[in-house]
Formats: sequence, C-alpha cells, structure tokens
Amino acid sequence: MCKLFNIFKETVQHMTLDEIAVQLYLININRRYPVPGDIVDAINEFQFPFLKRVLLYSIERFRFGTYGKLSYEDQLYTIPIERVVLADQEGTNLKIEDAIREFIETVKELPRDELVYRLFLVTTTINNFRIPWQRYDPSDPPANGEYLVSNGKEVDAAIMNRIYDLTWSIRDNSPIDGAVSVTHFAVINLPEGE
Repeated sequence: MCKLFNIFKETVQHMTLDEIAVQLYLININRRYPVPGDIVDAINEFQFPFLKRVLLYSIERFRFGTYGKLSYEDQLYTIPIERVVLADQEGTNLKIEDAIREFIETVKELPRDELVYRLFLVTTTINNFRIPWQRYDPSDPPANGEYLVSNGKEVDAAIMNRIYDLTWSIRDNSPIDGAVSVTHFAVINLPEGE
C-alpha cells in the first residue's frame, strides 16, 4: 500500500491544496452508498420507523449478511445494509461553489500529505468496490487455482483444475448449475494482510 501511495502522491504533486480539497469534496458528494459517519435513513423499516436522519455508526458483516448500525438517542439499531440509504440533503440551499469553499476552509488546516492521503484512500476504496470479472473462454481457461465464478446471476467459489481435461470444480450444492454454466470468473484477491 505504501508503494501505491507514493506513486499516487507523485501524480498529484502538481495540484494545489485547494484542488485536492475540491477533488475530495466532489468524490464525497457524488457517492451513492453510505459509509460510517454519514447521516442516513432506514427505508422499508416497520419495526423502527423513527430511524430517519440518523448517524451510520458502523457497517458489520454477520453470518447472514451485512448490516448497518444506526445511532439514535444513544442506542444502536442493526438494520440490513440494503435498507440503509443516504439521507436527503434537504434544507441545504448552498450553491455548490459555496459548499466547496466552505469545505476547503475546513480542511485547509490539514497538512498537504494528510489531504493527499485522504484523496488516495477515497479513490482506491472506490476503485476496489468492483470485482474485476473476466469472460470465461473454455478454449483459453485461466491457470489452476481458486476463483470466483458466475453464471451471470449467481456467484460461487470454484477451483480451476485442468488435470484430466476437467475445468471448474464446483461444490455440489452450488447455485451455479455445473461447470458448463460458468460465463465469468474473477481472481480472488483479498486486501493485503487478510
């Protein structure tokens, strides 16, 4: 990660502090998914309908899915993450230029390296959200190893094994109906240190 950051730092060395702050601001307002620290709403929530414009405290993975912990009056409520959305920014009548200027003033006190590092984290995080799927071509299979595989609708793990002319080795109870159903694959590449 340190090597990537140094490369990133070199690519933005020509930018002023204001330009870096503007990039941070624009990335932040254009995202459509909530992250911890955002003000969010719980949608389609019947048990806790009062969870509107509350703080997203954390996002956690459990055995049966990913959940957001929402903070409301010193209590945490666990809601499936697909029902947690960014709260509308109603009531904000600032023009975009005023909002950018205000943001720049707030972050101006940070050292340049800190701003560059924050921009690096945001851009690498956004780029790492997508799985780099590749179309599977039976005439040109990938090297032996473990992969994520998909039939276009479902995803599962499988092993590519070209010994004895076999291709994908998929578990029996997989949602993918056998090796001939595989249309795409992706290398399993967990973040460093995991």
